[in-house]
Amino acid sequence: MAEPYLNDAVLRAGYVQFDVERGNVAGNLRKALRGLKRLADAGVRLAVLPEMWTSSLINTDVDRLVAESESAVQEIRRFARNHTMTVVGSSYEHARGRVYNTAYVIDADGAISGQYRKIHLFTPGGEHLHYHSGRTPLIASTSVGRLGIVICYDLRFPELLRTLCERGAEVLIIPSQWPRARLDHWRTLLRARAIENQVFVIGCNRTGTEVRGDVTLEYGGGSAIIDPWGEVLCERLSRSGADWADLDRAVMNDVRRRIPVWTDRVPQTYKLKP
Repeated sequence: MAEPYLNDAVLRAGYVQFDVERGNVAGNLRKALRGLKRLADAGVRLAVLPEMWTSSLINTDVDRLVAESESAVQEIRRFARNHTMTVVGSSYEHARGRVYNTAYVIDADGAISGQYRKIHLFTPGGEHLHYHSGRTPLIASTSVGRLGIVICYDLRFPELLRTLCERGAEVLIIPSQWPRARLDHWRTLLRARAIENQVFVIGCNRTGTEVRGDVTLEYGGGSAIIDPWGEVLCERLSRSGADWADLDRAVMNDVRRRIPVWTDRVPQTYKLKP
């Protein structure tokens, strides 16, 4: 496992939680920029937006939404560069005739330092019918450190996040659209991933109600930042807004010294013999 190397002894990180309006890219961009400005004023250097923050998960009028979402990402890149902030959030990617739910990692100079295509599509919601799944995990090397990126449903697959941490991810980033009905799962899994991997976790969920066909979905927020002990540094329930917390590298070093799971692991014994 790579040695931790968070580039700041203390990194101020945050999220912007808001009601993602279906198909309203311009309106969602305004909400994102308003929240990011609040974080920038507080000295935040790493910020996370929700899953598909530009328009939500829509399967019609895709050409328009892709084009407008690409323009919105460009606006976030300009903001990141002007405020020296690293920003992560997912939106549309159209490549080789396929549409992906892709998280863009925008570094503090405005450059895209990584793109992660969602690997685990939520089949109960029909995501696999309209989007293509990614095949490549991502650790983005950024000006603030090594970020492991996953999206929403990926959180339920601990093997993926463990792999990211084995390869040196220090902060796990999870943009999401997680329904209120399963919010207890969300909170539990965020803490579990922080505790078992001894890393910081930032989960950014959306709020609001959305009608998709004959289904009405409610989103309960619950965005949170968790430290490697599993302590909740900040959490926002159902209201839109922006929060932040300080990620202290000394805390990560301390928990790994006191509970040395990374050195006590015996991975060669974990496979059952046929």
